[in-house]
Amino acid sequence: MRKVDFIVSADAILTANSQQPFIEKGAVAVQGSKIVGVETQGKILQQYESKKIFSLGDSLLTPGLINTHAHLPMSLLRGIANDLSLDEWLTKHIFPKERQNCSKEFVRLGTELALSELLLSGVTTVCDMYFFEDDIAEVCEEMGMRSVLGQSLFSGEAPDQASFEEGFHRAERFISRWKGHELVSPALAPHAPYSVDPDQFRRCAELAKDSSVLLMSHILETKTEDSHFQKRYGMSVTEMLEDSGCFEVPFLMAHFVWPNDSDLKRVTKNVAIAHCPQSNLKLADGFCPVQRLHDCELTVGLGTDGPASNNDFDFFAEIQTAALIQKAITENPESLKANKVFEMATLDGAKALALQDKVGSLQVGKCADIIAISRDGLHHWPHHDVYAEFTYATKASDVTHVWVNGELLVENKKLTRVDQKDLRTRVKNFSIR
Repeated sequence: MRKVDFIVSADAILTANSQQPFIEKGAVAVQGSKIVGVETQGKILQQYESKKIFSLGDSLLTPGLINTHAHLPMSLLRGIANDLSLDEWLTKHIFPKERQNCSKEFVRLGTELALSELLLSGVTTVCDMYFFEDDIAEVCEEMGMRSVLGQSLFSGEAPDQASFEEGFHRAERFISRWKGHELVSPALAPHAPYSVDPDQFRRCAELAKDSSVLLMSHILETKTEDSHFQKRYGMSVTEMLEDSGCFEVPFLMAHFVWPNDSDLKRVTKNVAIAHCPQSNLKLADGFCPVQRLHDCELTVGLGTDGPASNNDFDFFAEIQTAALIQKAITENPESLKANKVFEMATLDGAKALALQDKVGSLQVGKCADIIAISRDGLHHWPHHDVYAEFTYATKASDVTHVWVNGELLVENKKLTRVDQKDLRTRVKNFSIR
C-alpha cells in the first residue's frame, strides 16, 4: 500500500472529468500538492494508506470553484453606491472613492477580507484585476489562494500610476516577479476600451504575447459602449481588439453582454468570457447571451465581479443566477442545464484562465484543489439529481472543507489561516473617506 498525506472520502464526488464524471461512495488520495487517486472508497483504501483520513459521510466532493472575474480590494467599498447605472456608479462614486482611499494598506486588507469570503464559499482560484497587484499577490500567497492577477492599466492617472507609461513598467515588473509562481499567475489588464487607447491595447497584447501571460479586460459590458467607441475611433470594439492583436493571445473578456453577429464572427478560440450575472443584473447592464456563446463554441466561466456592484462573493449565488437567467431570456428551460453550469464553475473556469492542466477537475496529476459540500441540510433532501442539487440547491454556507494545492484552508466551515473575529475588527476600524 502506498502512503499518502491524506485521504478524503464522501458519499458522492463530481469530478468534472468526462471519463469518470460521478463516483458514488468515492475518495480522493493526495500526496503533497497533487491528486494521486480518485476512485471508489473501496479501491482507494485498498491502494493507499494515510494517518490523516477525512471521512465526510453525506457530503459532495467537487473540484474547487473558479471565480474568473473579481476586484478583490473592493470588498472595502461594499455598499458604497447602489441602484445606479454603470456609468454613474463608476464615474461619480467608485473612481472618486478609489482616488481617495486606494493605497497598499487598503488593498491588502480588502484582499484579505475578499479571499476569506471566497474560501468560505468554496472558491479555490480567483482572477483579479486591480491596482497594487504586487500587494494582492503577497496576500494571496500568504493565505494560500490560487490566483490569476491582472495589473490594471489606464490611459492616464490611476491610484498606482501617474501615467500609462508608469503603469506599463509596473506591469512588466509585476510579471517578472511572479511568473512561474506555484499559486500566483501574473496577467495584464488594460481596464476597458473606454479607458485605454487602441495603441495602448496593442502594447498590452504584445507584452502578454512576449511574456506568455493572460490578457484581460472589460468588454461590451453596456449597451452603448460599442456605439460610443465607434464614434470616437471609427471602428467597433472587437475590430480594435482584432487589429491590436488581442485575439492572438489568451484573452479573457469580462462581461461581454452585448456582442452582435459581427463580434461573434471576429472572436477567435483564444478568447474566453467571464460571465458575472449578478453584477450585470444589479447595474442593469443586460443579459450575457451565454447559450449563444456556447453555440459558438466559446469558453465561458463565472465571475462575481467586485462586491461594490454585487454585493458579495457568494459563488453559489452566481451559479444559480447564471442558470436561471438563460432559461428566462431564451424562453427555453433546456438552456444551460445544471451539469453545464457545474462545468462553467469548475473546468470551464480553468480553461478561461489557461489553468486547465493544473485545476478544474479531480484527476490524477492535477493540483489538489478540492471542496466538500455538506448535504445534511433539508434543502438537499432527497438526493435525486446530484448536478441539480449542486446548481439549484447548494448554498455557500454548505461548504465545510476547502483544500488548495493540498493545503487545508477551511475546516468545518472555519478558516485555518485567518482569525475571523480579528479580521472583522480590523475592517470595522478601517476608515473609508
